[in-house]
Amino acid sequence: MIRRTYLGTIPLVFKYYRTLFALVMLLLAMPAGRLNAQSPSLPNAAVSNPTLRSSQQVKILLQLDRSVYARGETIWFNAYLSAPEATPVGSTLQAELWKEDSLCLRHQFPVALGVTSGQFILPTNCATGWYYIRGFTDESSLIPFQTLVYVIGKETPPRSNTATAANSQLFFYAESGSLVEGIESHIAFKALDNRGMPATLSGTIQNAQGNIITSFSTWHQGMGEFYLRPEPGQTYYAQWVEDGSVRRQSLGAVRPTGNVLSLIDHPEGFLFELTSSEKNPLLRGRWLTGVMEEQEVFRLPLSPKVNTLQGVLRTKQLASGILTITVTDSSGGVIAARNVFVNNHEYRSTFSLQTDTISLARKAKNKWILQWPDSLQGSISIAVTDADLDGGRYGRSTLVAQSLLLFELKEEVVRPDWYFNTTADSASVGLDLLMLTSSKNDSPTPLVSLPIKSTDKKGYITIKGQAFFKDTRQPLANAKLIAVLSAPRIRNNILFTETDQAGRFSIDSILFFGPARFIFAEHRAPKKSRAIDIRLDATSLPSLVAASNWKRPNLPPLQTPLQQGDTAWLQKMNELVREAEGVTLEEVTIKTRTKSPLEKLQEEYTRGAFETDAFVERVIDLVNTDEATTYHNIFEYIRFRIPGLQVVDPDYSKSPPNPSQSGGFDMQNDPTKYRIFYRQLPSVSGMGNPPMVIYLNEVEVDADVLLTIPTAEIALVKLFSSFAAAQGGGPGGALAIYTKKIELLKQNSGSAVTFTGYSGIQTFPEIRYDNSPELRNSFDGRITLFWRSALFLNGNKGRLPIEFYNSDRTKRFRVVVEGLTPTGRPLFFEKILE
Repeated sequence: MIRRTYLGTIPLVFKYYRTLFALVMLLLAMPAGRLNAQSPSLPNAAVSNPTLRSSQQVKILLQLDRSVYARGETIWFNAYLSAPEATPVGSTLQAELWKEDSLCLRHQFPVALGVTSGQFILPTNCATGWYYIRGFTDESSLIPFQTLVYVIGKETPPRSNTATAANSQLFFYAESGSLVEGIESHIAFKALDNRGMPATLSGTIQNAQGNIITSFSTWHQGMGEFYLRPEPGQTYYAQWVEDGSVRRQSLGAVRPTGNVLSLIDHPEGFLFELTSSEKNPLLRGRWLTGVMEEQEVFRLPLSPKVNTLQGVLRTKQLASGILTITVTDSSGGVIAARNVFVNNHEYRSTFSLQTDTISLARKAKNKWILQWPDSLQGSISIAVTDADLDGGRYGRSTLVAQSLLLFELKEEVVRPDWYFNTTADSASVGLDLLMLTSSKNDSPTPLVSLPIKSTDKKGYITIKGQAFFKDTRQPLANAKLIAVLSAPRIRNNILFTETDQAGRFSIDSILFFGPARFIFAEHRAPKKSRAIDIRLDATSLPSLVAASNWKRPNLPPLQTPLQQGDTAWLQKMNELVREAEGVTLEEVTIKTRTKSPLEKLQEEYTRGAFETDAFVERVIDLVNTDEATTYHNIFEYIRFRIPGLQVVDPDYSKSPPNPSQSGGFDMQNDPTKYRIFYRQLPSVSGMGNPPMVIYLNEVEVDADVLLTIPTAEIALVKLFSSFAAAQGGGPGGALAIYTKKIELLKQNSGSAVTFTGYSGIQTFPEIRYDNSPELRNSFDGRITLFWRSALFLNGNKGRLPIEFYNSDRTKRFRVVVEGLTPTGRPLFFEKILE
């Protein structure tokens, strides 16, 4: 029997089988015919697919900037949606922040190229304790994600919440699935308290007569191991003392005959031993196979004629992950199975950090360069935090732990990053115990249900509604509609759609953030459009609904993750940060002329070349008056309101300008569209008098588009007799029209409707003391100093400058780079600078 031993509490992964290793290597070098008949060895088994990843799971991974937050702070995150090529991942990520069973915050963000970013701004009155973030998309095949964060809120965090939980349970796991008489077996165990959290226990293994066979003790997170050779006809149980009471638990049934598979680490991968006491050769092992991520990576024939087989499985060319090793008999039945974790650390060997300027002085500038191979592709995010105040590894799990452990195992894993950040020997033993005491998540159950089931997924935002003739219930049937979309960072996006017999319409695949205004109009040239009303099916992006069987994560016991002095400081951090934002003007008296409402309106709406007063003939304020609301469209109003301005109706008996005509070509002077002239008469000549250039929210548009804008939606009209920013200098003048901002409009009004889209993706605020020297006298208590999300690596640029200013407290920097390749492999880099 190959086994792992300990020196004190330190596992020795290689020392204990050096003699056996030398023997196996000798046997492997001998011809098969000369091997001992009772203990032959197999040829070294090399994996057959070192680039394994084509069958990657569909899943969501989440990277946070750190682990512990204070009330009022921002949780920054980047989400990665991993799936095989051509597998849909959805277009909308819904991210939620929960405190136990209470939903605190919910946001929706658009997904592009399998990546999206977002943030949660923690309320200033939030409670202290554990919270969890969960995320899922509108594609139910993706495995949802959830992770824990710790928030220091308005209450003082408890010094400890590690109250003892009684009534522990022990679970035993024979290495290859069963105990067999006469064959020594490696047995792992897991101890859980009545909350389902890891418990610390020690005791003895006894037989039916009460004789002590061996002892056991938990080693990490309630897990431990021991070895036992069951005797014929015996039964075994564990005995321990808890709260003064003696507890016992059976180890389970012992089979009289069977097959036992054992594995331990080996410099080339894993050393295995298969022992059988079955008399019937048909019940002995015939094949040894390895499967990783649903792909078979090796298959070795086994001889049923011998009792013990040994060999080496070389796995150094595999990507890291869980490898399932199975022994099957001649009929294909599984007689022994075992999960092992292949940890080749390839995810760590990608990035390097060049620290040109590093300073831990207060408010000092740091200038570094992150480097990676030019051939690397994928997406990454970078966080630089205060290593003493970011909470270290409390709660948060890296993409490595998420991808390689959390999504692969059915059971909850406490502190999964420990297995990738502890010493090599401890990590090896810990991962092996985790594999023995956990089951693989082969067929995850979809946990997302959508409020509306549809196979016709268009992605992003879909606007659906019904059009009616104005002030009636009569549908506008089989008509063409034009819609003008205005939203934050979007101006005058022109959309087209058609209604059906019932007046219903749909516009899909739209992308915008926050509240947006849609202004609809009938489009039926050459006839005059008719006034309409629009009624939307919904006024905001519908929330996704998680399935009722979503399991809330256990909240682990945790001593306050920070020192008491730091905890007290974090509770006051919001006030300190606000003070650091700049000098207030409460006591400053400014003597200046009061601006008129029209001046304030221009200052609010106009930008750049449109701010000028040069060649301005008329400015009309429609926010502080309702005189335009009685007019059907803006053309009717400006005909009345601006002397010398002429609106020429379309002449559909003529043809549009020919681009190839001699003497110039002007699409603005199209007789088949509305044209506006100022203090000049339209000419029938080829050159003619130039019409005005029309701008809607400072974007050049055809005059016909203005027909879609109800006059009640217009805030400002500005007329220029000449406009230098227009093509050719705008000799015919320019007419700039601005629509009212969302907060000034009714939710729905006739043909104008409001729809709320995605949550806004904010930019991480960067403090630059060289540009704001007045801030140097204010206290800087930031914990996250630098955050860059959704950085795509396109294979031709292997460096990224990282520049930031230190806070007033940071004495050690933690740099974390995480990401995902196009094939779903995690990328990870972490470094502490001090």
